[in-house]
Amino acid sequence: MATQAVATKCPCGEELVAGFNACPSCGQETATSTATCPTCSSSVKRHWKICPFCRAALSGFATPTTLKGRGAAPDDARAPFESHASDNGQISVSQLGPEARAARSNGPIRLPIAPGDVLAERYTVRQFLGAGGFGAVYLVDDAVLETKRALKIVAVASGAADGARDPILHEFKLRERITDTSHIVRSDDPRLCSFKGLSLILLPMEWADGGSLRAWMAKNNGNPERRAPGLKLFRETCQGVAAIHAAGLGHLDMKPENILLTDGSAKVTDFGIGRFLGAQFGSNPDQLLRQGVGTPQYMSPEQFRTARQKGVGPASDIYSLGLVLYELLDGTLPFDGRPEELRDKHLNVAPAPLKGETARWRPILQRCLAKAPDSRYPDVNQLIADLDRANEGLTLSADVACPSCHHVNVNPQQEMCEKCKSVLAALFRDCPQCSRRNRLDSKSCPGCGYGVAAYYLQLERRQTVARLKEEDPVAAVELLEQMLRDGAGDEEVALVKVLRAKQTKIQPWLTGAAESAASGQQKNALDLWRKVLDEFPRHRIALPELQKASNLAISEGRAALVSRDLALAKAKVDWALGLLPGSAAAKMLIAEVNKAIGGAQELVEQAAAATRAARFDDATARLRDAERAWPAVPGLDSAKSTLRRARESYESLMKRAREAQAKNDLAVAVESAEAASRLCPDDLKSTEILNVCRSAQEKVGN
Repeated sequence: MATQAVATKCPCGEELVAGFNACPSCGQETATSTATCPTCSSSVKRHWKICPFCRAALSGFATPTTLKGRGAAPDDARAPFESHASDNGQISVSQLGPEARAARSNGPIRLPIAPGDVLAERYTVRQFLGAGGFGAVYLVDDAVLETKRALKIVAVASGAADGARDPILHEFKLRERITDTSHIVRSDDPRLCSFKGLSLILLPMEWADGGSLRAWMAKNNGNPERRAPGLKLFRETCQGVAAIHAAGLGHLDMKPENILLTDGSAKVTDFGIGRFLGAQFGSNPDQLLRQGVGTPQYMSPEQFRTARQKGVGPASDIYSLGLVLYELLDGTLPFDGRPEELRDKHLNVAPAPLKGETARWRPILQRCLAKAPDSRYPDVNQLIADLDRANEGLTLSADVACPSCHHVNVNPQQEMCEKCKSVLAALFRDCPQCSRRNRLDSKSCPGCGYGVAAYYLQLERRQTVARLKEEDPVAAVELLEQMLRDGAGDEEVALVKVLRAKQTKIQPWLTGAAESAASGQQKNALDLWRKVLDEFPRHRIALPELQKASNLAISEGRAALVSRDLALAKAKVDWALGLLPGSAAAKMLIAEVNKAIGGAQELVEQAAAATRAARFDDATARLRDAERAWPAVPGLDSAKSTLRRARESYESLMKRAREAQAKNDLAVAVESAEAASRLCPDDLKSTEILNVCRSAQEKVGN
């Protein structure tokens, strides 16, 4: 009896029999499986960082290399190979001839074909472009069509050509369902050919002389002007994928290498792994033309979950398109790492949101890259519509998701979430023509046909202009010109003229202020920026500069206030208010300074009262405090002079009164005491004066 193979458990729970290279349920490689390059399918070691055959990144992540890494410039004639020759692996290894198997053991196939060779009495080889896992690609002259073609060549075992050709031919027949090939690389039916003892299958394809989107991205990396043309190419790519989906096919390997450029337009290629989406896949799984589907960096979560790709459909292509869009906008992909790390990230990690100028596409990316297929765009045409909305500044369908469950209703007129029944009233607005409720992403009212989106966009633009015209005249004029192109009226025309004239007026001031600041002439710079603010009260350059200087003065003024140097504090806050009269922080500080100044004035008044009461030490202390707080406090000098005279006279009179009392010169004693009392009229409780007067009265009475 044969010994039964021992089964082990995959992390997903599936039982694995010894010899399995991958889990049939989740597709995860087993410990005994051989690692392969995701680009050319060559056998590689797990610790390698770069494939030695095609130089694709393996460990740690880098954007898949262009031919520049293989010794050719991105605009080299060989660049289009990146897509034409991607590894589709159409033929099983057992079908390869001995020469091809030998070549395959050492990396991608290298066929004994040289420039000048003629294949099938039709194709003259001009140049080797490169090789994938089971095929090589050449640039050829087509003698029949009298044009250049890209020719993909697959070598098969002798006698197996017809059998190997049938599944490929079947797949190409499926392509005939595609009615719009404007953005799809056209391919002819496969042809059989014998050459130098090899049985070859020839796959003629349209030659895209503009290279791949990958080469375009590498060439334009860091170019700030690349976004607009890049988004145009991406939109055309979406149109190509939409045509594939309309034919009931799927691509399942969308990546920049499979997007070719010709005559300035993008075309999708290498969807040989396409298959019927729906029932036909269940009955015809052999439609898959290779065992593994997709490139890990661009695979959808569901492509990682299943080994048979059952259930993988258009939503998977939309996810991959989202990754291409992310890379176009950000310059890098959202996830990196080895294949097993990529699997975990695609399944469980949310991409980092785009920021800055690219943030407007964030909702589109969030919807494309949703982990659940049914949370993505239901079809590519809706993705294209959102791209157009983003370009026009309109509300996106991705922005009208249910706040509770993030579902987007298929019916745009339904004000209750189809999934969780939440009320969606906040996502609707009234048609200004007929008052019918319209979802925010509706372009026109279904009731009366009024252009709701255009109306509200124009309203939003007017509000934006009202803000920009005081802070950024250049941006305001740009927006007004866009409004004029869309049919704005005379008011916008007049405003453009006014803003242009004022911008011309302030330009020398801005230039002079910048030059003065650079040369250390800060006061002159501030004066010029102040003049700019007289024309544009919130100018984006002048206002921050004045705010910076004002904030510094306020900070210094507050420090002076803490140290009770009210004169310095007031000078600083007056300077800050001179720069920005409306500064709330300066107004708050001046209130505190004025309060402190008021306290100093109160001290002077208290000193005067103490002087009148002959509390000279108390008066002296209060005047000292007032002077310390604010040397320029009104009445300080007068109070000090009054205090000095009063103190000297009072002490002199009281001395005279005491001496006269001792000599029994009662009249003089009383006269002097009463004079001291008149000098300090509030000194009613002075014991000394009372004693002198009482003593004198008693002596007179006796």
